[in-house]
Amino acid sequence: MSNSKTIDLRQFPMFSALHEEDARLLAKFAKTRRMPDGATLMKSGQICSNIYCLLDCVVRKEGPESEKLGQGAVIGVVEVLAGQPVDADYQIKREGEAVVIPATAFEEILLLSPYLAEAVLSQLN
Repeated sequence: MSNSKTIDLRQFPMFSALHEEDARLLAKFAKTRRMPDGATLMKSGQICSNIYCLLDCVVRKEGPESEKLGQGAVIGVVEVLAGQPVDADYQIKREGEAVVIPATAFEEILLLSPYLAEAVLSQLN
């Protein structure tokens, strides 16, 4: 894992409305990680432990609503907010990088910043 480059989470539509301070706070816990082909990000039935912001990898979601996710997609926010198990399998189909935010850090920051919660929830509608 590497965090050598500055991560501006506002490049992702999910986080585009964040104030700079909230984006910086969340980025302190975010790490850029290389995702190898075939790696499983999340499995159906498991509790989501990370949020994944896709930079240049491609992920295949296999479940009730299968789809291919690529650059700019954010995976796991709804599951973290709901505290519910993941309803699909997510697997890397093209190697690349993703920004990984631990669910526990995300939840703690939401408590510290009401505006962050509002900005994220507005993107879920």
